[in-house]
Amino acid sequence: MNYFYIYIFTLLATLTFLGYGSLVASIINKKILKNNIGYIGLTGLLTCTIISYITIFFTKHGYLHNIILHLVGLSFFIYFFINKKIEFKIKTFFIIFSVLFIGLLILRNHDDFNYYHLTYSLSLTENKLIFGLGNLGHGYTHHSSIFFLNSILYLPIIKYFLFHSIGWITLLFINLILIE
Repeated sequence: MNYFYIYIFTLLATLTFLGYGSLVASIINKKILKNNIGYIGLTGLLTCTIISYITIFFTKHGYLHNIILHLVGLSFFIYFFINKKIEFKIKTFFIIFSVLFIGLLILRNHDDFNYYHLTYSLSLTENKLIFGLGNLGHGYTHHSSIFFLNSILYLPIIKYFLFHSIGWITLLFINLILIE
């Protein structure tokens, strides 16, 4: 896999989370938008988790669903950024993002990632929610919101190569909070 593609798609996914976080923050209280961008990113992760929980009942999280989801999130980010409604320090963000990106490349997956994390997330990209999978194996009896967030990172070109990046993206937002 080309590292450039991973970098670009990780950046776009991160900006998507910032877009959804900005939208929710503007609905709850417009003053929140002037807070640290890390808080807005964490709000975006929560929002995308809720969106993925709802949409899995209606459609699989395939390429079409995920492209639409990310285009909408990026549109929100661009809107809030261009209209200067969020405090987005471009230089600081890209320095932290780029330094931490090295960590994403060497990140080790969880021990049971191949056992059920990957297969569960892939099943969400291929099917709507299926009840009774726990009868197939022990791994499917575990439920985690990370599986649903993984499934919305299934995108063309990179496919499932960002499934392990949710923890890294959370780390990025936490570091943005701590550095400010």
